[in-house]
Amino acid sequence: MVAVLVITHGNLAVELLRAAELILGAQANAAAVGLPPQEGPEPLRARLAGAREAPGGTPSNLSVSLWGREPGVRILAGASLPMLLEILLRREQQDVTTLGQRAVEAGRRSAVDVTATVLGS
Repeated sequence: MVAVLVITHGNLAVELLRAAELILGAQANAAAVGLPPQEGPEPLRARLAGAREAPGGTPSNLSVSLWGREPGVRILAGASLPMLLEILLRREQQDVTTLGQRAVEAGRRSAVDVTATVLGS
């Protein structure tokens, strides 16, 4: 089973995992870490060194610096509930590279202009 660590600014990571668990039930080997607005990157780096949001953002930069060259690690940006659900639903059957690709595809597919789709305008 592929372990999952979601890192974002603020509480988004915690809330994404909470929403996913509301849908799927409790998830083993899944954790979420948020970067509070008042906290710089070094305290987060220290918390994470013992143990992925926007390219160039602090969570991405820290993830790349800590795990970017580790085999079996995939760092994704643009965290969303559809991406996380895709990973959590398939992580027992698929390798980390395939999971990363599928999660990015799920994120792209889920971004929809509902007004245009439903109302045609």
